[in-house]
Amino acid sequence: MSWSNGVQWLKRRSPRQRILFLVFLFLISAELLRHTHITSALPIGNTSALPQEYMKTVELTIYDTQGAIKNALSADYWAYSPQTEHSILNKPKLIIYKPDHTVWEIVAKHARVNQPNIGAIESIALSKDVVLQSSQPTAMTQVAHVTVETQSLDYQPEKQYAETAQFVKMTKPALTITGIGLRAFLENNWVELLHDVKTYYTSH
Repeated sequence: MSWSNGVQWLKRRSPRQRILFLVFLFLISAELLRHTHITSALPIGNTSALPQEYMKTVELTIYDTQGAIKNALSADYWAYSPQTEHSILNKPKLIIYKPDHTVWEIVAKHARVNQPNIGAIESIALSKDVVLQSSQPTAMTQVAHVTVETQSLDYQPEKQYAETAQFVKMTKPALTITGIGLRAFLENNWVELLHDVKTYYTSH
């Protein structure tokens, strides 16, 4: 039935029949809308927000020239965008292995990794509940020496250098130190707080 024929047919109906017909159309339309899912689309040509590669429960291991493990970076979710040369990580965990057997571990809820390609890492910006911790193995287990807690931390793997301008809480055996800003020279196992530094002695 064409649109004009439909209109003529409706005119020949009684007022009560017209109302029933319009109610029927309304109910059908409402049911169709209920089962229709509308998804907003990116503007045409905007593909930078879309990752080219994404992985779940992944680990990237970097070796030194002697074949020993230098860094290991893992995450629950890893999305890489070649257009912007960066990756977004959920629940990242970075482990730095030192020649003196000291191990530094950095964990956070999120991270943004600057990388020219998926196999190279220039810098890592960690955010939300960041914990930096050093430990040294004994005969039985890993013993923590320094634990640093903050809300953001920028790390440069080649320099083994980390820094933040946020509030920092550093814990050592029987000692807690707080302050604003931090520089960590992991190559030398050296961590320093920059401003408003306060020291608290604790007993075990």
